[in-house]
Order: sequence, then C-alpha cells, then structure tokens
Amino acid sequence: MSDFDSSPECCFGKPYGSHENSLPYDTCLTSILKDSFLCDLIVRVGNDTRPAHRIILSAASSFFRELLKDKKLLGQESESEVDLTSVFIEARNLDDILTYIYSGHLTLTKTSVQALLQVNKVLKMPALDNQCAQFLLINLRPVNCLQTWETAWKYNLQELFNISLIVCRETLCDLLLINDCIVNLSDAFISEFVANEEVMTTMKPDSVVHMLLRWTSAQPIARKNKMQKFLSLLDVYLEWKTLSEIEFKSIPLTISRCSDEFPEMTDYIGSWLMNRYNVKSIQPLLPKTDDGETSENSNNSDLSHHQNWSLLVAEKDCRTVGIYCNTKSKWFTMDLQDSIFKTLGFINDHVVLERKSNTLFLKNVSTMTSWTLSSPIYNTRGIEKCPGAYETTFFLHLNNIYSVDALINVDSMDLLCLLNRWDHEGQCWKFVLHLTPEILYNDVQSISLKVDTSNGDIVYLFLTVKLTPDTRQSTRFNPQPDEYDTCESSAPGSSGNPAITIGEKPPSVCMKPLEMFYVYQINMKDYTHQQIAKRRCEPAILSTNRKIILDDKILFFLDPNPEIERQFRHAFYYKNDCFLNCLSLGLKDGNWANMSLRVPLPNIRDISIKKRDCACFDSFVTACKNLLFVGTHWSPHVFQVIMYDISNLTISVLPAIPLPAIRQMAIFALHAHQPISDILTEEIRTVDLLNFHFKDWSLLSWQGTFS
Repeated sequence: MSDFDSSPECCFGKPYGSHENSLPYDTCLTSILKDSFLCDLIVRVGNDTRPAHRIILSAASSFFRELLKDKKLLGQESESEVDLTSVFIEARNLDDILTYIYSGHLTLTKTSVQALLQVNKVLKMPALDNQCAQFLLINLRPVNCLQTWETAWKYNLQELFNISLIVCRETLCDLLLINDCIVNLSDAFISEFVANEEVMTTMKPDSVVHMLLRWTSAQPIARKNKMQKFLSLLDVYLEWKTLSEIEFKSIPLTISRCSDEFPEMTDYIGSWLMNRYNVKSIQPLLPKTDDGETSENSNNSDLSHHQNWSLLVAEKDCRTVGIYCNTKSKWFTMDLQDSIFKTLGFINDHVVLERKSNTLFLKNVSTMTSWTLSSPIYNTRGIEKCPGAYETTFFLHLNNIYSVDALINVDSMDLLCLLNRWDHEGQCWKFVLHLTPEILYNDVQSISLKVDTSNGDIVYLFLTVKLTPDTRQSTRFNPQPDEYDTCESSAPGSSGNPAITIGEKPPSVCMKPLEMFYVYQINMKDYTHQQIAKRRCEPAILSTNRKIILDDKILFFLDPNPEIERQFRHAFYYKNDCFLNCLSLGLKDGNWANMSLRVPLPNIRDISIKKRDCACFDSFVTACKNLLFVGTHWSPHVFQVIMYDISNLTISVLPAIPLPAIRQMAIFALHAHQPISDILTEEIRTVDLLNFHFKDWSLLSWQGTFS
C-alpha cells in the first residue's frame, strides 16, 4: 500500500464542508425536499429513487434545464420520473448533488470528489467544480501533486491546474517518483506530463527514465505498447534539454541499476538508447579527458574562485539549509546549527561562521568536527585596540581567512587599520598591511568596519568613524565642503538592455558632520591599496543596507533591507517595476551621485490562489558582488529566487530550492569562498509529506466559507 493510501492523515481522508451557495432560506428548501412537499419529479439511479422539484433542478443545472424541457432526450415515458443511472455512479452521489443544490452545503472526501467531478461533466454546474477544486487545493501536498495535477487537467480546473503544475515543478524529486502514486496515473496524463517542458526542464534525465520504468512495470503487458510513444516524447525532451556529460551518462547508468527490478523494460529501453545514441552497450558512459582518464576521476583545478558565489536559503526554525553553487548551477543541502546570516563561507572542507566575542566557528562538513578561531592578539608596544563599540571584521578570499582590526598608535595617536591573514600551516595570524586614515584618535568616539569582495582580486574596506563633538576644533580635521559634501547627479544609464536601468535621482542624503566615511581599495594579489573616497557620513547604514559592487562603481542602497523587501512585495502585487534609491561611488574618479535603479519583474507564471486575511506572498532580498537576489514566497512549497545581474543587466530565475518551503524563508548570499561543490558531493531534495499546508489558502475565484 502506498504512502498516499496508508498515511494516518491521508490527504483526502478528512471530510470537507463548505457553504458557498448557502442562502437564508436553505433550511426551508431542505425541509420541503425531506418531506417531499410539492415534489413533481422522481430521479432514479439504479434501484434507488429520490424526489425533487423540476424548477429547482432547472435553475441549478443547464443539463436539467435541457433535459426537463424535452423529456424525449432520454426516451423517458413517465413525465414524473427520469432515469439518470448512466450519469450518476452511485445513489449517494445523487444525494450529494441534491444536498448541494437545495442547501448549498457539500461534504467532500477523497472518494466523492472524483465521482462528483465526473458527474459534473454532464450536469455542468461551475460552482460545483469550484467547490471540488478548492477541496483539492486544501489537501495539496508534494506526494499527491501529480494526482491533483492529473485531476485538474482531466476536468479542466484551470486555477488548480496552474498551482498543481508549479508545486510539482518546485517539489518533484526522486522520493516522489518512486511513490506508488506514479503507477496510478493514466497513460494520457503521462503523455501530457512528459511533454510539459516547464516541469521536465527541472528534472534529471535519469529520473525521467526511472519514472517511465516504474509506471510501465505496474502493467507491463498493457503498457508496453505505450512505451514507444513515451520514448518518442523522451527523445524530444533530450533534444531541447542541453545535457551535461554527467547527465548524459546517468541515463544508461539508471537503466543498468533497474535491470533487476524491471528486466523486460530495461532491455526494451536499452535497445532504444543504443539506437538513439549509436552506442554498443548500455554501460555507464564516462566521457574521456585529454589524457585518457574519465572525467569522473579528473579534477577541475582551473575553476575560477573569483566568480564563485553561493546562495543560502533556510526555513525559520529549521536546521536544514539549501545551498546554491553557481559553479555547478545546482542546489545542495546540509545541516547548519547557526543562522545563515552568520556564515562567512566555505574553505578547506569547513564551513566558517561568525560568533560573538570576536571568534570564528569552523565546522568540517565531512568529519563533523569543529574548532574555534579567535581574533589576533597584539603584543607590540605602543599598539593597542580601540576601546568602545568595536569588533574584529573577518572575511574570506580564495582559500584564506582574513581579519581587520582598528588599533591606536599610542605615540602618534594615529588610527591604524591592520589586515591579517590566518596561516593554516603555522596556525597563527600573520600581518599583511596597515591603513592610516587622516584622523587623530582623540577625535574618535567609535569605529565600525565592513569588507566586501568583488569578482576579481580587489577587496573594498569600508571604514566609518564617529567623531567627538569637539572634533571641528582639531587641526587635523578641516575638510573642504566641496570635497566631501557634493552629490553630483548622474546621467541616465544606457546599456542597450531595457531590463535593468540606472537613472538620475534628486539628492536625498542627509549629511552628518560628526561622522567620517572612508573607502579603501585593496589588491589581494600584491596587497597594494589606496583610498578611493571619503565623505562626511555613511552613504547608508552598512549594517542593514545592501550594496552592489560593479567594475566602475559601487551602488549603496539608501533604503534598509526591510523597506526594499516591502517595495518588492508591492511590485509583485501590482505587477509593476521596482525602483530602488541608490548612492553611487565612481571607482575611477571618486565622485558620488544619486541614482535610481529600475528593477523589472521577471516573467513568472501567476499563481491563481490567495491567502485569507494577509498577503499571498512575501519577499526577501540579499546581495553580493554585482548580484541582487530577490526570494519570493508565493505559497507553501513555492519559493522562487530571482537573480539580477546588475553588471550585465540580465534577469534569471534559479532552479527550485531543495526545501519544503512551508515556514517563513530567509536568504543570504556569500561573497567569496571555496566552491561548495568541492566540499559537498550530493544534492538531496527534501519535501514535506504532511497535508493541510494550504488550509488557509483558496483559489482566486473562490467566494465561499469553510466549516
């Protein structure tokens, strides 16, 4: 027995009541039906009969209206009786229909919903279809999304069809493909499923083959004749899906593994595969490298770490984290005990997380061992750490861990920023370079540091110094207003691509005279550095606001992250472009300019459902390097991440995340680290098999109430 049938909380196991068509006088109608008062029609189903009223049935159904207008359509001799045995499967289905027509109340179960949809193909009552579709939506979950999709496709329930297709695309995995629900699908729907490019592009080819093998094996004699049709569809699928070498070899590998379970069908598909690709056997195909070794044993050492980034996605109160690696364009999962926002990156088989008290926590993802790394300790005479609200800043670049500290030269009272690198072999911090802002320590009240990496060898250090009230009397602090306070308007950006544009914006930045902000550019290859800009205040609150690092400029978002997320929610709701206020720093001339970033929405299929008493979706924003990520939680199981490449002005939607996406979501982008694919080797998709995640949701056309 399948999980679908045996689950104690079966997805269609609980009755569902609705009062969509309830009227103030429904009790009266139910009473006169129960008492057979003024009934002028007898409806027969087999040996069972039920009394009814012609005018009420005609008002509820166009089928009854046409039938009772011309009784000869069914060859009935008696004017007071109609035989609908050919329409209703069982007498209890007639009871359900009469109860619904007279009272507006309908109780649905797993068995009755299919029967009523079949009956309604004849009765043609749109409201009844809507009732059944709402019931199926409430009980939708990954383990039955294919069955629900088939039901919506079979009975033309368009809104349910759309959401079922999207949930299937977002959650379909090997765990669901081996479920017994696959074998119960009709051959007509299997053809529709395999031909659906939107879903099939998200599936691995070997999973498609395994699914076809499992479906055919349930009735090998009857379904073998259908295989040729499915293989022709699979042939089309392999034509428009660009397969990597690993994906290509996975198809015969799957067939080989399934040879014991489905011997007859694997031979059949194996023959087709050999003809399709002109190969001599169905042994796993391992592409050869230049030195004759298989690619499975070769190591891609030329992988650029500069272009590497990863995106972390997690559910609230859940330890499992989805990690997207851009070098492999796929998701991985792992258990992370801390918040994703504390993650610095991955290096030498370790995940690196920030902890309080100026320490790092490193966990080996292979051996599950862990250790802590403290910030540098300075024993040099005359050099002390700055007191006050200040912490060491850590960052990763390539395979190294770096720290940045703000220190005091006691003799000269100069402020120093020291960059150190962790020596893995010597197990100690080593000095790399120091920066000296033009500020006396006596003028300093507090300091904050922030480091961001680019797509190359350049790292940017952002230093914010809060000054004491009497700083303006200092001889070292005498800035010229034109040097620090001017904000030039930029000309509207034009790149030939209207997708994302950068245009001018009136100045809106409030200067703070008791704060200085410095931007330093550090080349991590030779550790040369230069100050590229300074101004009288932070362009944005660096601890809460995002920034984008381009080749020629840095964009500081003026609005904090919660406000940007609110703007995206508004844009998704009204289907408008999102405009983000930015302050731009030119990296060549050091000039500041206010800008407006127009961010259009991608072409995403509308989800035809709504949530009661609140918004149907939520948005989450993060950024790294030249990329802006927007995660949108449309509904349970449907969380899509949109990636905006600000450098190339392009938009793309990442593949479905490997998490159930039931709880509140969070996303976080990592700047620079060892490629995650060098550490984790398996992609595991987890799905939540519990039901009633859609209990607070309804179809857009639904106007009823719940009971």
